[in-house]
This record gives sequence, C-alpha cells and structure tokens, in this order.
Amino acid sequence: MLYAFVILFGLGSGSAGPIIAATSADLFPVTHLGRIIGMFIIGFGPGGALGPFLAGYFYDRAGSYTLPFFVLIGVICLGILGMWMAAPRHRRLSNP
Repeated sequence: MLYAFVILFGLGSGSAGPIIAATSADLFPVTHLGRIIGMFIIGFGPGGALGPFLAGYFYDRAGSYTLPFFVLIGVICLGILGMWMAAPRHRRLSNP
C-alpha cells in the first residue's frame, strides 16, 4: 500500500507544477510569468499548511468535514474567478 500511495501521490502532485506553469505561460505575458508563478507558490504554502489544520479543527467542532469542503469549494471558485479576471481576453499565440 505504501508503494501504491507513493506512486499515485507522486503522479498526482508531481503533475501539478508543469500544468500550472504551462497554463500560466499560455494565459499571461512572459515578462511577468515569474512573478505570477511566484504568487501561486506563495498561495500554496499557507494553504498547504493551514488547510489540514483548519479542516481538523472544524471536524473537531462540528463532527464532519462538510464545512471545510464547502469552504474549499468557495476558495477554489475565488481562485478561478481571480484567474479569469487577471487573464487577458485572448490566448498568447506561439511563434512559428
């Protein structure tokens, strides 16, 4: 089970970095790409540190994970809205 976990977790988490970088490069100007990806990383750190702690806290108080899941859905929707508002209205075309 440990080997299966390591492989599946690595595939799932390891693929996030290249996907985020490629999507950011497609949506935003290359001159600001480093700052944009840096802001993503700054957001991932506190979210990864506080998310499990707060989910456990809410579970201890309410007895279920329903509230943390709804909070997570709301945060994801805010992130999607922020990306949509920040992205230019056209995709960057690659140079031939």
